[in-house]
Amino acid sequence: DYGYYITDKYPFTPPCTFGARDPSFGKQSPTLPQQVAVDYSSGWNMISLPVSVEDTYWVTYFPDAIEGTLYSFSTIYHSEEYLTLGAGYWINFSDDGFTTITGDFIDDLNVTLSEDWNLIGSISEPGGFIDSSGIIIPNTLYTTDGISYQQVDTITPGKGYWIRASSPGDVIISSSARIDSFFNYMEGANELIFNNSSSLYFGVSVPDSVQLSYSLPPKPPVGAFDVRYSGDLMYCGDAGNIEVMNNSDNLVIAYEVTNLDENTEWRLISENGAEYVLGTTGEIILDGNVSNLIITKQTLSIASDLLPKQFTLHPNHPNPFNPLTTLKYDLPEDALVSITIYDLMGRIVKTLVSSQQTAGYKSIQWNATNNIGQPVQTRKMVLLK
Repeated sequence: DYGYYITDKYPFTPPCTFGARDPSFGKQSPTLPQQVAVDYSSGWNMISLPVSVEDTYWVTYFPDAIEGTLYSFSTIYHSEEYLTLGAGYWINFSDDGFTTITGDFIDDLNVTLSEDWNLIGSISEPGGFIDSSGIIIPNTLYTTDGISYQQVDTITPGKGYWIRASSPGDVIISSSARIDSFFNYMEGANELIFNNSSSLYFGVSVPDSVQLSYSLPPKPPVGAFDVRYSGDLMYCGDAGNIEVMNNSDNLVIAYEVTNLDENTEWRLISENGAEYVLGTTGEIILDGNVSNLIITKQTLSIASDLLPKQFTLHPNHPNPFNPLTTLKYDLPEDALVSITIYDLMGRIVKTLVSSQQTAGYKSIQWNATNNIGQPVQTRKMVLLK
C-alpha cells in the first residue's frame, strides 16, 4: 500500500534518497518540490509560472531576459516585474536558452477569463480546459514558437497562451482535460506562408457562426513578427488587406493556389504598386520594410475581337489515338456546353462536358473509357472470299 519517491534535489541528502510516502499522497499535494524546465528562443516569447512559488520576481526565474520586457495583457499590454500564477506574459531574450523553475506541483488551476482575448498561464503537466460554462471559443488557443503565433491543442508547462472567451467566466486548466478537435475550414485552402512560419488563407468562405474561431490574438509587442488580415483574421474571401510586422531584412512569401476559377487569377499587390500574379505554387521575396499588402481575385477579360466568331467543334487529334485524344471547341459567347461520346448504336459511352462555360477557346481530353471508367474496345472484321 506504499509508494516511493526518488530525488536528487534539495532538500534531501545524500544526492540520492529513497523514502516511503503515505498512500494518500497525490499530485495536488506533493511532499517534494516540482522542477519544470522551460525553454525559450531569442526574441519574444510567451511564458508563465508552471508551479506555485513564493518569490515571484521575474529575474529569479528568467535571469537572461532583457530587462523591462515582461508584459501582461488586459485590453492593452502592461509592464510587469512580478509573475502571477495563472497569467501569461510576453518576455524578450537575446539568445536561445532554458531555465528551471522549482515549486509546488499544480494539477488543476482555476483561471478567470474576460470577454474577448486573455493571456493565460499553465500548470505543471500538459493539459487542457474544463469549461463548464462553454465560454471558450473553439480553435483560439495560441502560443508562439519564438517566430510567430501558432495554434496548439495542448497547454505545455511554462508557456504562455492566448485564449478567446465569448463572455466573462471561470475555467479550469487541468492535466486531466483535453482540448476538443475542431473542423478546419482552412484545410486545402489557398495559402500564403510568410517567412516559412506564419500562414494566411484566401478565397475561403466561413459560416458566420464560426468566424471568431479563425480570428487572431492581439498583435505581439514591437519587434516581433506578425501577419494578419485587417480585422484580425487569418483568412479572406475574394480580397483582403494584409497587415505586416516584419523583423528581418526580407519578407519571403511562399504561396499555393489550390482553388482557381476559370478565367480568374489571384494577384498580390505591394505598397509600391508592384503586382505579382500567383500561379499554382511559387515564392515572392519583398523588401523587409513592407507593412501592407493586398491579395485580390481578378477576372480575366477577353477582348471581343479575340473571341471565336462561331460555335465550332474541331476534329479530335490525334486520330487514331492511344490512349488519349483531344477535342477542341470554340465558344463565341457564354453557353451551356454538352459533349458526349456515342457508339455506332447510338448508346452513350462517355459524357465529357456538361456545364455552363464562358466564351473562349476550349479543349477536353478523352482517355477511351466509358462513364464508369472501363476501357472502350474496338474490333475489326474482314470478310475473305
